[in-house]
Parts: sequence; structure tokens; C-alpha cells
Amino acid sequence: MLSARPFMVQPQKQQLGDVVQTMSMGIWKMLWGGFMWKQHLLERVNMWSRI
Repeated sequence: MLSARPFMVQPQKQQLGDVVQTMSMGIWKMLWGGFMWKQHLLERVNMWSRI
């Protein structure tokens, strides 16, 4: 029973790792997208304020 236990836990840990990785990638993409969008907006505002 004891020898079978780590084997049972391992796939769950792997799955959790994949989920965390996917989530952090999603969050990173969201933050990066928001950052790029803000930069774009600032450039637009600067363009308009020059006119």
C-alpha cells in the first residue's frame, strides 16, 4: 500500500503543475496585452495632443 501511494500522488501533482503553468501563462498574456494596449493608447493621445 505504501509503495503504491507515491505513484498515485504523482499524476495529480503533474496535472496541478500543468494547470498552474497554463494559468500563469494566461495571466502573463493578459497583463502583457493590457500593457501593450496602454502603450498604444498613450501613443494615440500623444499624437492627438500634438495636433
